[in-house]
Amino acid sequence: MVSWAYLIVPIMIAILFLLHYYIYGRLKRVLKVNRYFLAFALGLLTASFILMEIIERHWSNKITNTLYFFSSVWLGVLFFLVFGFALLDLINFLLKLAKAKTNYRQMGGMLLVFILIITIYSIINATTVTVNHLDLQFPNLEKDLKVVQISDAHIGVVHSTSYIEQIVQKTNALNPDMILITGDFFDESNDIQEDDISPLKNLNARYGTYFVTGNHETYFGKEKAIKWLEN
Repeated sequence: MVSWAYLIVPIMIAILFLLHYYIYGRLKRVLKVNRYFLAFALGLLTASFILMEIIERHWSNKITNTLYFFSSVWLGVLFFLVFGFALLDLINFLLKLAKAKTNYRQMGGMLLVFILIITIYSIINATTVTVNHLDLQFPNLEKDLKVVQISDAHIGVVHSTSYIEQIVQKTNALNPDMILITGDFFDESNDIQEDDISPLKNLNARYGTYFVTGNHETYFGKEKAIKWLEN
């Protein structure tokens, strides 16, 4: 009996292939690009993220880090493209039912510009530490408690020491009573070293800092992650 674990990668590649094939058909209608070049480019992108995930776990350098970054960005762009063109196809279908005149290439071009703007905004947002404030009421809490939750930092290929310094600076500025690091602090890269997370030593909280592992700590090495953070 074949374990599902061995089927995950083939299934993911099959799904990515179908999504890229869908996008190929739509981009071919919108862009004036050689179809063979378009097919070749999308063919490379189909398995780029999975391939870079594997490579990054074994060989990590500036070249692999850059390729990993772009493959990750493309995965996000693919998500925007699939849902964007699916919505465009629906609108185009409804307009045709209403016997309205449509220009798919023009609408597709506008969609691509919109996706470009969203992508740029998303990259800026992903590299900037933001603080969200929530006021929660607990009837048995005798006095106010300020808790800072740090989650999904994904320190590794994309985010590095400078990103941790941002986190520490903004966290301490809030003067927290307690700090909770709730998983996926590390990415599954072997590029990061223990010294890279040294800024965490500057975290200050009245009642301490607490950590719980996420699934990415399992990929990174759970024992190593806990040991580094304890240190």
